[in-house]
Amino acid sequence: MTEENKEKSIQAIANTILQQLNINGVIEASKIYSLNLATKQYAEMSDEDKQKLEDEIEKVDAQMAEAEVEVAPVEVV
Repeated sequence: MTEENKEKSIQAIANTILQQLNINGVIEASKIYSLNLATKQYAEMSDEDKQKLEDEIEKVDAQMAEAEVEVAPVEVV
């Protein structure tokens, strides 16, 4: 099988799979694709940018924890 035929076969299989996907499958495929892109982008980031990202994540986590404390559960009588 030539390389061109191999590529055409792979494209045909991919098209068949795509046609069979429902919305949940599309979302799941999008998640996997996004994670792969994020992994690639993270690998290309400088150490300084990685540290800035980590600091921002910690800041958001702290804000979320603070927000959870501020919202007390309501007791239903």
